[in-house]
Amino acid sequence: MNKNTQIFPFDLEVILGEQREKYVDFDLPVYKIFKGWNRLEPYLQDGNYLVVFESKRKRYPFLDELLNFADYFSYREAKKMPGFRGYYRGELDKDTHRCRSFCVWQTRDSARTGAKQPNHRKAMLMAKFAFDLYRVKRYIVKKQGNKIGFKEYFPQRSN
Repeated sequence: MNKNTQIFPFDLEVILGEQREKYVDFDLPVYKIFKGWNRLEPYLQDGNYLVVFESKRKRYPFLDELLNFADYFSYREAKKMPGFRGYYRGELDKDTHRCRSFCVWQTRDSARTGAKQPNHRKAMLMAKFAFDLYRVKRYIVKKQGNKIGFKEYFPQRSN
């Protein structure tokens, strides 16, 4: 790791500096639509774990506030966890009710530990009733020199 590499939680919204509402095309991987991925290069390390949340929210007025609270408390909880690197909170598209957010963890194991925390568990349970579509995609960061790549990871599900 070089001396310019950041290892503390970083603010992806500031680094990427993008307009959030335009990233709701779920046919493209999140890392292919952001123009600012090169600005993340000093922050990402080989083996980091990227978790992408893609959703289409049901249209009930009470959900917005409820989901904002769940997001807020999950983020606060994650910031305290070893291995948490950063979070990008997607903006809800007002027309399609789609949203895409993502977080970066040091490793897959640190992401799994974070997902087991109480506020994360509560937020995950909300997905069952709050969304018409909810899926999680996972990527492992591959870094060679200044080149960054992403390999999709498919977890094995136990029965």
